[in-house]
Amino acid sequence: MQSLLFATAQGTFLTGSAVFFIQVVGLHPYQVGLGLTIAGVVSFLVAYPAGRLVDGFGPKRMWALATVVSACLFALWPFIDSFSAYVAIKQGRPGEAKHVIPIVLGVDHYLKLVIVVDDDVDIFNISDVMWAVATRVRAEKDIIFIPGAKGAILDPTSDPQTFTLTKMGIDATRPTGRDFAERLTISDDHRARARSILEAAGVKL
Repeated sequence: MQSLLFATAQGTFLTGSAVFFIQVVGLHPYQVGLGLTIAGVVSFLVAYPAGRLVDGFGPKRMWALATVVSACLFALWPFIDSFSAYVAIKQGRPGEAKHVIPIVLGVDHYLKLVIVVDDDVDIFNISDVMWAVATRVRAEKDIIFIPGAKGAILDPTSDPQTFTLTKMGIDATRPTGRDFAERLTISDDHRARARSILEAAGVKL
């Protein structure tokens, strides 16, 4: 009975996940198929070491741990967002950042905006990315529009007949080949000193 329930649930999950990633996230069917294939290969390769862990910790404990981890990962699915992508590069020659933009947009048709920054910018910090946009972008040269690009069916801004839209890329990297203002940073010691001065003056932080 347990095997029957597991097989039914797994089959339903695989079918539903394929629909989710294609219709909601916007991945191409071949990308979903490739991802499931890679997942199957990885599962096969880790089967033996996982079996050794089960022998050491016990099947019930490992099953419970795997179930909790899987539940936590599945809970993150509704927060998957692929409308924009931030890429950090170490640009060696002029034009490399602009070369990256169409490549990244071509990876997933669900993407609508790509921002390329230097490697001193934390792409996981949206404030840091926006700082690069505010201080390093020359709008007349660094903003690229790609009209008539393939979009996602569920994207409300895409054309209802052709599902195309205009995508945008922003080159937020420092200009190469000439001097440009270096990024100023404040050390932790200076931050602590400034904070102590403000607190001594009665300023609450």
